[in-house]
Amino acid sequence: MDMGERWATYDGLRGRVPVRSYHWRPPGIPESTRPAQFLDWLHDDGPLWDRFYADFDFKPGTTCRPAITEPVPSAVWHLHAHHRPVQDVPGRIDAIVRRGLLTATEPGEFVYWLDWQHDGYRYDPRRTDAPGRPPRPGLGTYPDGDYYLHLTDDLRLGTFDHPWEQTLTVWGPTLLAAVETELTELLGAPVRCHT
Repeated sequence: MDMGERWATYDGLRGRVPVRSYHWRPPGIPESTRPAQFLDWLHDDGPLWDRFYADFDFKPGTTCRPAITEPVPSAVWHLHAHHRPVQDVPGRIDAIVRRGLLTATEPGEFVYWLDWQHDGYRYDPRRTDAPGRPPRPGLGTYPDGDYYLHLTDDLRLGTFDHPWEQTLTVWGPTLLAAVETELTELLGAPVRCHT
């Protein structure tokens, strides 16, 4: 840290007052983007939602099940199909998806977390949720009354949580390969698969 000391004279004060400047110079090259960013509806998550609606034929509502045309490849797990006591199911699902996104995305690639009818975020899974790094934004993966999505900008992989059907859909070959075994161990066999 560079601390330069200067002296300044202020009108109405007698004598001189020390003024210090602090310059933080962390090691390495500064990052060009923030690791997590709030999405602007007009420019960011509005157009992303529009593409999701069109590409997945999204039909929000309490009676339309499934609410999307599930892509190939994908698998759908019922969030309560395991019928056994399991500690912290939401936290465990979220951890599995978080690890899967780290495996399935490219370094520097952003993942979008969308919450239907609410604010969304863009984050780099390699630069969030680590010591000395900001937390990953959003409320996680397990739905609490709204549709939650984690997806890439090109929609090639992601997750879709249906709050009324109580299902988790995972699509994209790399993400599916990264999470399928753990989700099946936790939740049981998928209720629908599209290969």
